[in-house]
Amino acid sequence: MSKFFLLVSVLLCVSCVQANPPVIKSSIPLSVDTVEVHRVREQLIRIIVHNPAFLTQIEIERLVTPELKLLEKQTISSITLNTGEKLSFTDNVTGVYSKEISIDGTDISIPFEYFPARGQGVLVDCTLEIGETQFSPMDCVRKDRSYEQF
Repeated sequence: MSKFFLLVSVLLCVSCVQANPPVIKSSIPLSVDTVEVHRVREQLIRIIVHNPAFLTQIEIERLVTPELKLLEKQTISSITLNTGEKLSFTDNVTGVYSKEISIDGTDISIPFEYFPARGQGVLVDCTLEIGETQFSPMDCVRKDRSYEQF
């Protein structure tokens, strides 16, 4: 009888040791820094800002309620100024930072601090209008104040 209990105890211990714990995966990528959701008209606007150390981009999504179906998505990984100059977030750049993204009515305001690998840092204000059926092209203007990179 004692052999039976010993055998059962060993089997239980072995089965516990061999059992793998469940793998828990996040549905949010590690590059995501913040997610904001705003209601504009009858739709939801989701703004996803990635951590620039991992992925320098901002995603803006338009979702219909109540299904939460994605209608439109715009990924911002570069900006074109109203002068035609294109500022890439990945090529020859030290950093691109965006703080205080806001929505006023149907306009999304995105201020950028852009630091090229060489030269002066640039402050840029971009506006993206939320139209009835789609986003308008983004309008970006260089601010007067620029400053030297450290």
